[in-house]
Amino acid sequence: MTMEQQDSILLRVARAIYDAQPRNRPWEKLPHAQQEYCVTLARAAIEAMKAPTLPMVRAGFLAITDYEDDYDLKVVVDLRANACWMKMLDAALSEPMP
Repeated sequence: MTMEQQDSILLRVARAIYDAQPRNRPWEKLPHAQQEYCVTLARAAIEAMKAPTLPMVRAGFLAITDYEDDYDLKVVVDLRANACWMKMLDAALSEPMP
């Protein structure tokens, strides 16, 4: 496995899906087809996260700007935080199959 694959969010999610199930063998010993199936499930899970909730968008904005005040955010701010979230997930979804 290359360093790029080790850092892959797609692979981390696939392994997390695999690790959440009862299993008898480590990931490294799985047949490639089973690893690919877990990666397919990981892609679906990441795809499902592409539509964040408003609290998630606001939390992301607050994390990005480091503001601690709790106030109503303007639509443009929500759109920027949402765009940031989408771009990050798009990057994860565009990762090649390991």
